[in-house]
Amino acid sequence: MKHIIQSFIFAGAIVASVVTPPATQAQTVYAEDMATSPAIQVLRRTEKLGLHTIELVFYGPSRDQLAVYADRLRKQLKAHLLLLQQWQSAPVEISAASSEFYPLFKVLKTTCIETQGALNPLDVPLREAWGFTPGSLSYGVPDTRVRQRWSEQLREQGCEAIAPGQRLTLDYFAAGWLIDQSKALLGSAGIVAAKLRIDNVAYYAGAPPQAKAWKVPVYHPRKADQLIQYFYLQDQSLVLLGDAETHFYANGLRYPDFLDSRTGNVHSETAGAYVLSTSALAAQLLAHSVVLLSPEETKALVQQRSAGTRVIRWQEQLERLIPQEFHTEPPKASPRS
Repeated sequence: MKHIIQSFIFAGAIVASVVTPPATQAQTVYAEDMATSPAIQVLRRTEKLGLHTIELVFYGPSRDQLAVYADRLRKQLKAHLLLLQQWQSAPVEISAASSEFYPLFKVLKTTCIETQGALNPLDVPLREAWGFTPGSLSYGVPDTRVRQRWSEQLREQGCEAIAPGQRLTLDYFAAGWLIDQSKALLGSAGIVAAKLRIDNVAYYAGAPPQAKAWKVPVYHPRKADQLIQYFYLQDQSLVLLGDAETHFYANGLRYPDFLDSRTGNVHSETAGAYVLSTSALAAQLLAHSVVLLSPEETKALVQQRSAGTRVIRWQEQLERLIPQEFHTEPPKASPRS
């Protein structure tokens, strides 16, 4: 079948191309590769941290220093993830270490309100009913009464119920929050450029040697082996949210895991969203929001975001996927002295 690929102007020039990648690619649980050049070293690691896949790429002048930063980053990510899990399992005493979560819960509440309750991280029981949570044995369409009961309970609780000690759907925000917490380390003096990816959320700091930006491959939201274009990114976060691996079929119908808390139902007409923002947390929450909203609601929500935010929302129409682009104004250049 011949595919027609549409190119986009997305944070600068984008080169659109159709490339057929290998049918299978080896997945390395943990790998480290350091290539040596006279001036710049590169360190690459891919490993598992709990249920998350972590990929990092560091460029810098010292091989040993890059390895130290990589080890430090892993420890930091592990500590933050553990603290996040503890906060959602039971209230803990307020301390300097845990107070950093207050801005996070404020953002979660704000997003819930802005989406009119469509994206509510308190929806864990509803996702469990569908089989969309880690550890679920199988997917399945829950009984209508079950969906109505949980959606009514979420509406009664409201967005203000989002607080420490509640069970939350970490898939909506954990990766983005962890990445944002790591930006200070990624900007260390011994690191020339860095990439940190956690699952489908990534941040690209600086640019690799002899390049103006990171060249990032982007795949079709429902065909994970179909490369459709490249993004060129610098000091930006990118979320690639698709339903290629998170859907099931029942009675001939396709059900992705885009679950609307207002109704208890999934949005099967949306295939995914690609979001670009300076904040990884903001990008991840926005991606999970726009797949639940109409184009008009998406446009209004994007306009409230920071300058340079861009969204490609994939809408299914007549068995075709139509990309819809939304964006804010690009950030203004700083005046030169």
